[in-house]
Amino acid sequence: MNFLSWPVFDHYKCISYICSYFTKDETECSQAIMNAAKEAKAGNMNIRDCLRKIGAAFLSTREVSSQECVYRCMPELWLRKVFPKTVFVSTKLPQKRIRVAKSQPELDALHDDSTDIYKSNIIERYSMRPNTIPSVERLCLAEFAAYYYKEYKTNCTTNDAQLEILTHDATKLHVHLSTNANLISQLPPRITLLNSKIMKCRKIKAVVRYHAPNKIKEPENYFHHLLMLYYPWRSEGALVGCEQAYASKFYEPEVQAVVEQNRAMFEPNADAISEALEAFRSNKGNSIVHSFDSLHDQENEDLHLDMQSHCESDEESFKKQIPSHLASKSNCGNTSTVPTIS
Repeated sequence: MNFLSWPVFDHYKCISYICSYFTKDETECSQAIMNAAKEAKAGNMNIRDCLRKIGAAFLSTREVSSQECVYRCMPELWLRKVFPKTVFVSTKLPQKRIRVAKSQPELDALHDDSTDIYKSNIIERYSMRPNTIPSVERLCLAEFAAYYYKEYKTNCTTNDAQLEILTHDATKLHVHLSTNANLISQLPPRITLLNSKIMKCRKIKAVVRYHAPNKIKEPENYFHHLLMLYYPWRSEGALVGCEQAYASKFYEPEVQAVVEQNRAMFEPNADAISEALEAFRSNKGNSIVHSFDSLHDQENEDLHLDMQSHCESDEESFKKQIPSHLASKSNCGNTSTVPTIS
């Protein structure tokens, strides 16, 4: 049986697959490597040519399965896939936010009166983004975190200046920047922050992670979360509305429209997903959740039925052990006369 032709569902099959993989016969490959090593030694080759000859012998004589052979012959089938980066953005209130302190050498290099003891994070870099580039100025925090990351090389040249001559196409581009699907190709490849730090634009958009507060239990934290992520701001204090509340700022017509527009790019159908999640949590105890593994689902159902039949049989056997004078009283419906057993 070829284990590569079947998906692995349980522990035994997984162990069998691994054991059969690393115990397969490699006689021809080992012999070819030995012959290549002997030829390299007889030819008085240097170390690099010797390793190259042994590597060529290994790659040309290694036995592969039919599935791996098909993968190698068809480049359009992926052997691996690189997933995009993930970036966590803390949207808690400033007084409840946790920051990472600088290392001891960095702290020793600071002035005695300096209060800059924390490492920079994505929130601080967002507030320090350049104000001379309209496309970067209009980015919300979620977009900025998804597209830009810190550039640790200091000897790179930047091209983050505003266009000297704004053509009609460039003006139209900046106006509709937030709704354009090809935003990543329209942003500057590198930008210089106001503190002279360099940030580089990603080739693949990162996934933004965050913790969303409950809208009913924590309404102020919830609206602060939405404004902080999806409304462009330069100072976090500007997110407070006229009533000194984040909710009043959110329900301003122009603010809510921008938040909903940017939120739709990162959380499509967010309200429907929230309602489905709440419905699932409320009905979790009344329904049986099935996975995509039909074999395990069948085993779980059989085990559940066995447990029910086992409990019923135990109850029947327990009733048989009740003395006749107690059983007669229990059958009469007077449950108060039946002694309690713990």
